[in-house]
Amino acid sequence: MKRFPTLEDKKLIIKIAEKAFSAIPYRIKGVSLVDLEISLTACHLNGVKLDLERMLVADDINLCSDVYGINANINPKGKLRNRFLPRLTCMILAAFLFTGCGSRIAPDILTKTERLDVPLVESGFAITTEIDSGINNAEGIDNSVKESLALALQTANIFGDRTQGAYAIVARVQIASQSPVSIRFTGKLEVKYTLYDSNKVKVLDKTIYTEAGSDQFILLGAKRHTRARAVNIAQNVLQFTDHLKETL
Repeated sequence: MKRFPTLEDKKLIIKIAEKAFSAIPYRIKGVSLVDLEISLTACHLNGVKLDLERMLVADDINLCSDVYGINANINPKGKLRNRFLPRLTCMILAAFLFTGCGSRIAPDILTKTERLDVPLVESGFAITTEIDSGINNAEGIDNSVKESLALALQTANIFGDRTQGAYAIVARVQIASQSPVSIRFTGKLEVKYTLYDSNKVKVLDKTIYTEAGSDQFILLGAKRHTRARAVNIAQNVLQFTDHLKETL
């Protein structure tokens, strides 16, 4: 029986293919945008189920590695060959959640933000993250903030899809500490958000401070620690998202 993606998955796949297609400064000979869409759809339905939401907010390196790798290694039946396995798959995420240190972001919290019917700004957005040099960034806190903010903004529908004249958001992590040993691993997080319009004119500055810990009882301390950080980041970026809704 022929399988078809859901309408939501189809929209995500199109956006992912467009993002990957425009991310490289040159065009790979013989590869079209439609090729990428077809390969992603075939892989998602018949080969390896892709984590489409995470692919959409992934950085260009990880995104293009997966998208172009899938396109190069997909067979006519939709199966991956040459032992190629994409990084951003539901299978890998599930394995990581059960055997690793847990997900660095909290999509279950981030996607609960209220979605606007119409974007407040027609243009899209680009996020840059910075982190204070005195903060231990071994966990990739700046990347977690970037991924969380991107997912929250896309869910909230504050910015549109127009690629020209994109707004720029700079998120600077100024405080990021966490209890080394505790039940909830409560931590402190302060992020300064700066928004620039398409003319590079500063639109707003907002510094947000949050304290939060794990909202789940997880037996393994490492996973509980990671969840605590993800929850705090989610609460912080959602406050900024709400501020944008009130300000723009």
